[in-house]
Amino acid sequence: MIVGVVVGVLAASAGALVDRQLRSHASKGAPASRGWFRVMSSYADLPHWRLRTGALSSAPNWGAILFEAYSTVCRANDKCSKVALAPVLLTTPEPVGALRIVEHSGSGFVLRSSRGWLFSLGFEGNLDVPTLYPLGPRLDPARLPMLPRRGFAVPVTYGRGHVPQHAVVLVGSREVYGFRFYGRLDGYALPKPSSRVGRLDRPLLGPDRALYRIDVGKRRLVRVAAPLAGRRPWEPLSAFPEKGCSWWPGSRVRYEACPGSIARVARDGSHSVVYEDRSCDALCRSQSDWGLVLPSADGRTLLAEEGAFGCGYLFTTYFIPERGDTRTPVMTSADLGSVEGIGWLNGNEALVATDGADDCEPNQSAIYIVDRRARQPPELVVQANGHDATLW
Repeated sequence: MIVGVVVGVLAASAGALVDRQLRSHASKGAPASRGWFRVMSSYADLPHWRLRTGALSSAPNWGAILFEAYSTVCRANDKCSKVALAPVLLTTPEPVGALRIVEHSGSGFVLRSSRGWLFSLGFEGNLDVPTLYPLGPRLDPARLPMLPRRGFAVPVTYGRGHVPQHAVVLVGSREVYGFRFYGRLDGYALPKPSSRVGRLDRPLLGPDRALYRIDVGKRRLVRVAAPLAGRRPWEPLSAFPEKGCSWWPGSRVRYEACPGSIARVARDGSHSVVYEDRSCDALCRSQSDWGLVLPSADGRTLLAEEGAFGCGYLFTTYFIPERGDTRTPVMTSADLGSVEGIGWLNGNEALVATDGADDCEPNQSAIYIVDRRARQPPELVVQANGHDATLW
């Protein structure tokens, strides 16, 4: 997604907009003209904000959303008026055609492009601008596209108001110019992992509550477990870390993770400190826990996720040298509020889920690859609101 501020004076829309109104501007197949922006549909929640969907006239193959917010300005005589803020332009990550609103519920929208891609657009947390998540074209479980040998299956939810639609989006493994987005499997999700270290080796949970694997050679989903009534889509943000101390497996050792510390425990029961936060007092110990402690394949580095409870859990994930040393956040940015560890991909790279800075609610969620060698910045795999992933 590309986000930019549109500077300049915009032509006013023809006709008055009431408080809440959804309009289609292409009932006869021709979009309305706004000069530089081709409008396919619009929605207004006046006097707060208004959005238009369509495409730029200069780039009709790229879907675009024009978002305009309004602020209240009061003068010395106590007379207040609404003033338009600088419009913000959001565009699709691929040239999939102009966008049109096809569903609206609560503060969220579902958009469809002229080439059949779906997108989810929603206001999240305390953000002033909505977030755009790609959902892609709908995939047929019996006739999948030609997929690479390895890739990511990422759960998402969208639309349907208080009962959101579950789907899994498929993203191919790294290519020369990034990661290829294939589309979505509607009705599918990820089940609860069988162990705390097995998130990257899970099947898909089907709408019939059976389990499925992706067969790349046959280009279809293959059922690997019969339906079970008790299976449900797993919600990572609802799976809070265990209170107190937790145990994690390693090679010939175990790790004891307690609030403020991690220790290596040998087979003979001897302990050695891997990490210790000596400033972690009683309050710290009551409000923080380790949600993940995973050693790398060579045992030299721990991928460790620490959760701190305030008005909700906020996660910070670190690389910690197994020999004992200073921990290093896997990602650092003023725009990040939470980074949740998912698992190691190989000897050096790990997968994490991120959220933007906010006031206790998830927003601008994404899946990234991080490298313990810090040779390159984190790589965006996909923007998705499921905070989870598995490999195929």
